[in-house]
Amino acid sequence: MSAGKALVDGDPRRELGLVRPPCLCLWGASDNWVPLRDGMEYARRLRAPLRSIADCGHLLIAERPDAVLHAVREFLATLDASG
Repeated sequence: MSAGKALVDGDPRRELGLVRPPCLCLWGASDNWVPLRDGMEYARRLRAPLRSIADCGHLLIAERPDAVLHAVREFLATLDASG
């Protein structure tokens, strides 16, 4: 019960600006639990690219594993290219 309360009461957005490693925000375009506008805010605060996965809800890896893998590989390639 306390873990569930912490999830509801906690707001991770406050600390996102403290994250320093490169990040990629992946979001399901049809996510009904956490809307894409929240993904845009997360990406902005993380200074990270946002990749919206089409035909996908909240469970990206389960719903569209190939699209997720492709997005992660593309992101990692940009890190390799930048040095």
